[in-house]
Amino acid sequence: GSARTNACGSACGSAPACVQTMGLDGRCCCGYFVDGLESVACARCSRRQHGRCVGVHSSDAFFSEHTCPVCRCSTVDPFLVPHDGDDGACFAVGLTSRAVTRTHDPEISLQWFLSAEQHRLLLCASSHTSSSPPPLVLRAASLLCPPKGKKRQQRWPNATQLFLNRAPLPIVHYDPVWDGISYKDRHLDEPVELPMHLLRVGQNELKVVFSDAAPHAVAVQMMRRRTVDDIRRQVVGEGTLSYDEALRRVLQVAGSSDDDDLVASAKVLSLMCPLTRMRISTPIRSSRCSHLECFDLDAFLQCQSAARIAKWACPICAADALPEQLRRCSWTARVLEDGAFR
Repeated sequence: GSARTNACGSACGSAPACVQTMGLDGRCCCGYFVDGLESVACARCSRRQHGRCVGVHSSDAFFSEHTCPVCRCSTVDPFLVPHDGDDGACFAVGLTSRAVTRTHDPEISLQWFLSAEQHRLLLCASSHTSSSPPPLVLRAASLLCPPKGKKRQQRWPNATQLFLNRAPLPIVHYDPVWDGISYKDRHLDEPVELPMHLLRVGQNELKVVFSDAAPHAVAVQMMRRRTVDDIRRQVVGEGTLSYDEALRRVLQVAGSSDDDDLVASAKVLSLMCPLTRMRISTPIRSSRCSHLECFDLDAFLQCQSAARIAKWACPICAADALPEQLRRCSWTARVLEDGAFR
């Protein structure tokens, strides 16, 4: 028989198992297998996707830095990380596109099997007695595919409606607004935590109804919640620059790459946190920052925790400042400990 074609127009050997299902068994997020097709590998998990489905081509400068939809959805909220690794955490992933559905109704269906043990873990987490959010959740997130601007920005398709096992789910979604030139996203959309009373042991279905021609990747993942203390321990334990590394960076930023060629100059380095206007306790910068000034780790994490939509950006230069990008500066820490600067 004739070969089928997927949503991006590539020839495929077999159709997806359902409208949209797991993309972890050799299938692209569109539901078709990627064997023999032009594909791109994720720089983080090596999972392959159709280049045209995710908007990446071999001629693109960032081809080797491509991150797949599953990994991108995993980083929407740094306080939530995949439970038991990316592969074990992702239950279903799909691509919203009018071409993908092949019907007049713009909708996709994500289906997955929830084991009795997984249901028990989620139920125990949701019934904890403390006032804090549950430590383990099943979450649905959506991102524009290919990304525009910030790669991890949560965004639901326009006019989205969600149905979990046929029951409607409320979502936080804001349509783009017209600024006189073009429509601009307000970046206020939020992922949805799937309620336990609608989940069941066995087969589950999340139906996404939308009215948006732009494709979006939607993923259902089991996520573990991290606290401020968890991230603080990670940054201090894994992101601390040694004194020699920090000193080399200071000399590099100051413009002196050779210790024998000293240039008489002066630079005022503030020891006040730009967030609290108080003396810094734990000095950090992002690995993306090009300045010497630091900000306080505890103040930064508290701001991200309190914000409804955390930006995770440097308060000085607005560079990305995700937990894995934060670096504790040992040189600045030694300056702070010096009695002459108290």
